[in-house]
Amino acid sequence: MGVARDLELVIRDDLFGHLLQLDAQYYEATKAGDLMAHATSDINYVRMAFGIGIIVLVDSFLLGTTTLGIMIFTHPKLTLYAMLPMPFLIYLTRYLGKKTHDLHKSAQESFSFLTEQIRECFFGIRIIRVCNFTPSANQRIANSSRDYYQKNLKRAIVMSLLTPVMSFFFNASTLIIIIYGGYLIMQILWPFSSISGCCPGPLFPLDG
Repeated sequence: MGVARDLELVIRDDLFGHLLQLDAQYYEATKAGDLMAHATSDINYVRMAFGIGIIVLVDSFLLGTTTLGIMIFTHPKLTLYAMLPMPFLIYLTRYLGKKTHDLHKSAQESFSFLTEQIRECFFGIRIIRVCNFTPSANQRIANSSRDYYQKNLKRAIVMSLLTPVMSFFFNASTLIIIIYGGYLIMQILWPFSSISGCCPGPLFPLDG
């Protein structure tokens, strides 16, 4: 996580240095809310992706490949049956991931618009107070805040579906392993149980 913080610091310094080199025409064509959104929440998401995201990616890759290799080496057919739910999991996670990306982009645009409106209100606070535009300004900020809240809520709902979906298919795979694996174990142990059941027979006359 310390490296991710260092990366965040470097990105913020580079962004600020780049903004200082831009001409006035760029700032006339670009909203300040967009720049503020890029300088705050966007960089935070980059830090989170570089920190926790890479850790989860490496951990999942190493653990997944090792586990899959051991399973194939132990019993390939059982591994094949256990992997049957995985294509459905991949499809749903890709769908939810794309949906989350679209909702995140929409929420960031709403955040940029909200930030720009707040900046305009601060910039023209004297005109708003003198001309009694306070109710209309409050209403516009409230509408933008509500829109940003609703879009973030939709994104959170879609993101909250990822964990239950993954748990469902992982549990389905575990259930297949328990059922078919238990069947294979019974196939192996059944002859031994039959032999052990016949062994006490010859010993009965010794009891007399």
